[in-house]
Amino acid sequence: MPGATAHGTCAPGRMPKCGERREERKRRVSQEPPSMHGGFTLLELLLVILIIGIILSFAALSIGRGNERATEDEMKRLAGLIELAAQEATLASRELAVQFNGNKYEFLAFEDNKWARIANDDTFRPRTLPEEIRLIVRIEDEPVDLGTEDAPEAGQETQNALSRIYLLSSGEITPFQLILQDATTNREGAHSYRIDGGINGKIGTHVMDGASAQ
Repeated sequence: MPGATAHGTCAPGRMPKCGERREERKRRVSQEPPSMHGGFTLLELLLVILIIGIILSFAALSIGRGNERATEDEMKRLAGLIELAAQEATLASRELAVQFNGNKYEFLAFEDNKWARIANDDTFRPRTLPEEIRLIVRIEDEPVDLGTEDAPEAGQETQNALSRIYLLSSGEITPFQLILQDATTNREGAHSYRIDGGINGKIGTHVMDGASAQ
């Protein structure tokens, strides 16, 4: 064909028109809608959302179980300290007590005709429960309002006698029940932990399901 080579390229005399045709083809290609293969389909988007939901569910479950383990650890620590203090009272012929105040607890000794916080003893130092743990106290089968007052300074007599568990040198203790719960969740099946103390000095721990912890 005149004006073009065998391969469809422009002949030397028609270079301007051929250049215009090439530019026109480029414009048509750039104006074409993007192919669906370059984005996500609806099915792919739904699959991504499903995967994200599963990951978030596992993360929430993991956090809940982590709080539950922390609650169990605090229960074991508190039960162990009460039992140790009861043994100390018997062996050393001392009158001791554990007192609860808000989310705090401390150990007291009866000295100089008054109750005062045990000082200079790292084992029986005052402790504060984590904010995510709820403490329920029953003394002699009666619920106790723990209040929110700050504990007195070491060496000063404490006044909140209603929230005390007495650990006597005779081996007797005030009957009590302590329940520790994860306060961050109402998840079905979440465990609470209970510490029981009998007048004979026997202390036991129990795992409670969500229903029995109410």
